[in-house]
Amino acid sequence: MAKIEELESELVLNDSDFIEEGGDDELAIANDVIAALSLLKKSMHLLDYMGDSDLCKTITKRERETMSRVSDSIREFLDDVGSHYEDEEDE
Repeated sequence: MAKIEELESELVLNDSDFIEEGGDDELAIANDVIAALSLLKKSMHLLDYMGDSDLCKTITKRERETMSRVSDSIREFLDDVGSHYEDEEDE
């Protein structure tokens, strides 16, 4: 499981994460999507961290289960999005 310092370091997007080619509108949309997906990934990692009973002892079992469910939903969404765009690239 990641430590807080590792999670904080993941919160910063690097210039290499963004797309630099395309029209102004296309570029802005693509970069917004990249930033949104990155935020979802970071949220998922944070929820996983908080849902770990060894790392966050003060969170109730119910809260932990809720965080795990939300994290799983995000993971499922990201997997679906990833496979959707992989299929489009193959065509």
